[in-house]
Amino acid sequence: MKIKPADRLVVIGAGIAGLAAAAALAPFFKEVRLLERDELPKRSAARKSVPQSYQVHGLLSGGFRAMAKLFPDVERDLEALGAVRVDFSADYRLEVSEQPWMQDRSHLIGYSMSRPLVEHALRQRVLAIPNLVFEHRRVMGLACDRQSSRVLGVDVGIGGSSGRIPADFVIDASGRPNLGQELMKSLGFAEVPKSVVDFQLSYATGNFANASIPEAFKAVMTYPINQGERRSGILAPMEEGLHKATLVCSGDLDAPTNEAEFRHQLNELRTSTIAEALTNAELVGEIERFNFPSSTWLHWEKAPRKPRRYLPVGDAHCRFNPVYGQGMSIAAIEAIVLQELVHTTDLENLFDSYLHQISPTIGEIWKSAVITQGREFLSDENRAAAQYQHHLFQLASVNQVIATTLLEVIHLTRPGSALATAQIQELVNLQMKTAEKRRSAAQPTPPEARESDRFD
Repeated sequence: MKIKPADRLVVIGAGIAGLAAAAALAPFFKEVRLLERDELPKRSAARKSVPQSYQVHGLLSGGFRAMAKLFPDVERDLEALGAVRVDFSADYRLEVSEQPWMQDRSHLIGYSMSRPLVEHALRQRVLAIPNLVFEHRRVMGLACDRQSSRVLGVDVGIGGSSGRIPADFVIDASGRPNLGQELMKSLGFAEVPKSVVDFQLSYATGNFANASIPEAFKAVMTYPINQGERRSGILAPMEEGLHKATLVCSGDLDAPTNEAEFRHQLNELRTSTIAEALTNAELVGEIERFNFPSSTWLHWEKAPRKPRRYLPVGDAHCRFNPVYGQGMSIAAIEAIVLQELVHTTDLENLFDSYLHQISPTIGEIWKSAVITQGREFLSDENRAAAQYQHHLFQLASVNQVIATTLLEVIHLTRPGSALATAQIQELVNLQMKTAEKRRSAAQPTPPEARESDRFD
């Protein structure tokens, strides 16, 4: 891409998505302005505008690989800050079916740590970029020219006054979809179509010292499998030798607010693995709650008209459940896509080219998230997919190939089509037939049938 010497990139938001995008695009612009409404902490600490920071955050293996491309040797930074290296197959006990999934050594490597630690590690790298300037500013809106549909800059609050930062291109990593929708309105365009799933989830998280973790694993996820079960639990290692435990409650079931309630609800999980690991552990700090009412995906790929010189990333484009690591991971993957595209695409066509590449990936993750978490919102097509997924999960308890393939897809290192091979489909169909026979055998014979049998 041919960049003029005066070109300026403005990135809104210094969260994971903003940091990744700034690192990816900085070499292609003369100047990068990174805007953030929060004062940036000088150490690993939660920010005011990121209330989900306290909850368990995963960085999937595919997301970590993308992060390592953006930030070479980032694993050294993470380890120096106390992040725990994990093999997502061998080190994770996944209680997401009747029996835990099979575990084995794999290439699915990553790190377990808190969200603030990841941000701190990446922030230190980004703030050291020579042509990047950080500004503590609140973004009020986007300046644009209606005639050309071009974004011209960012309107910001500066102390008690306001100002405008001119831009040749704007990356929206604000974490909120309304900035893009407001831009469309100001241009006289129709709203961007969107998908919304009202999950109504509430989280409660505590950091614990002296957890008793069996040698067979480093982390555990317990997931409901029966109708009416509304609690999930996650226990994962983090920095400072602590373990972070998160309870996820759905529907009208509220997450706990104190330690006594937290421990009580741990005992209500489908298995006792997490509760037993924390029996003699000590809570460090308070139980932190967070509500996650819904996921929103703005379908920019379906918008007939789009602004020029503007591009949303991260939660500003699609907001995922933070617990499963999809948000941080897709943010890193989005940044890699942008980095690769700027070599061959000009600024005017970057948004369309980006959407062409990233939309299928987001769509695949979105469908998986809805199937897994939003069972009551399923269409007939997705209900069939959920049934297929259920039996895949069951097979992962007894078949290492399926367990590994599932993890590769979940961790964004292989496409979902890897789970639809003829061999895997045959195994799933056999599993479904076997399950149907068991259900039929378990059903009592109707009284009418028993009565007629007497006269045969």
